[in-house]
Amino acid sequence: MSPKRPLDLDRLICISFSSRLGHPAPERESVALTPDEIESYLPQWISQLKKSEKAFPDSGLLYLGTCHRIEILAYGLTQEDLLALWASHKGTTVFKAQSFVGLDAIEHWMKVGSSMESEVLGETQITGQMKDAIERGRRLDLIGAVLDRCSQHIIKSTKKIRTSSKIGEGTVSVAHVAVDGLTDVFESLDKKSALLVGAGSMAIQSLERLFRLGFKKVTWVNRSREKIENHPLSKHATIADFSELPKLIWENHVSIFATSSLKPLIKKTDLISPVSPPKALNGPKIILDLGLPRNVDPEIHRKSDFFVRNVDEFRDQASSESNRRNQALNEAKVLLNSEMAAFRRSWQHWTKAPQIAEIHGLFTTWIDETLVQLKLENDQEIGYKVRSLFSKLLHHLITVLEEVDEDRLEEFVQGLKSQTRNETCNETSKETSKKAEVVAIKAKANKGP
Repeated sequence: MSPKRPLDLDRLICISFSSRLGHPAPERESVALTPDEIESYLPQWISQLKKSEKAFPDSGLLYLGTCHRIEILAYGLTQEDLLALWASHKGTTVFKAQSFVGLDAIEHWMKVGSSMESEVLGETQITGQMKDAIERGRRLDLIGAVLDRCSQHIIKSTKKIRTSSKIGEGTVSVAHVAVDGLTDVFESLDKKSALLVGAGSMAIQSLERLFRLGFKKVTWVNRSREKIENHPLSKHATIADFSELPKLIWENHVSIFATSSLKPLIKKTDLISPVSPPKALNGPKIILDLGLPRNVDPEIHRKSDFFVRNVDEFRDQASSESNRRNQALNEAKVLLNSEMAAFRRSWQHWTKAPQIAEIHGLFTTWIDETLVQLKLENDQEIGYKVRSLFSKLLHHLITVLEEVDEDRLEEFVQGLKSQTRNETCNETSKETSKKAEVVAIKAKANKGP
């Protein structure tokens, strides 16, 4: 382990895999750590990485994994060592990650935590996931003092960005507008069932929204069954065969079509059967057609209690929501810039903390010595007033010193130390001279006239 080193902003790094950065689901899945691997691998990683001569004693790392992203924030470690260790467990795909360094790493994590980088702008789940990742890092003793400070600042900033802007209000995508509209049709959704057809981004957004609205029973269908069976969300849905599509539409209160098919997947004739399916539901059944071209024959509308709504009906509303959300995003960006400025100031304070503490100690020592020299150390009222005055002056001085660069601050500290040594030597010299003078007088007196 290397000796104690000063804080180095360039040793803050973030390694990112996310759908927003162009990493597809198979890549993210191949490099992701399971909960058991997080518990077992990460303590081993940090222990091994700290043995490197390039590592800092207070180094650490945080791991955040969700359906859409994998983020590793680290301090005091080299990116090369971290990627090499990750690749030894998960393969060379890890080298496709995008990296951020220094302030860019902190800004990226603030954006992630405030949902500015989420697939769904303003979603709230990511904030809780980030808090959980930080708590786990503390529990496993992974993050170190510097990263702990950074993570506290990130959480505080993300909370301020979310609460002081309107980024978390409303919906923005066509899928969200369409699915949210179901609350206007059904009084309660927790006992309703839904069918989802498709595996693209629109379908995934619809599926997530169904779960968020409280649907407990969701059936998922895609022409390529394997594509949805391997998706992380598949464990929350029932996977069915594409060939069962007409029957499944009869059996569900809501059917959502979100595919890129160039021709309708369901025609009016597909839903006409002389014998109703055994599990056919009575009452109105809603079909949301989010495909373009249309996935559902519009002639089905109002036939046998089927009500079809297509993508054009939701687009204007989504556009309006999007404009409002963009305004909220601009507000969030202003707040982000303010929080980044606050982080820079905090980092400067952390960086200069040893020198500031040394200056404070030197001034405190001077005050105590001065009171002793003036024989006022036992006068509590005078001692309090003197210390109070020096404290105010020192506060203003430190406020100014926090703005200077580290080299000049170190020069100032060394100058104070030198001045202290000189004054000590002078005082010692004076005391020695006085003693010598006293000895000379006594010697002269002993000789007599």
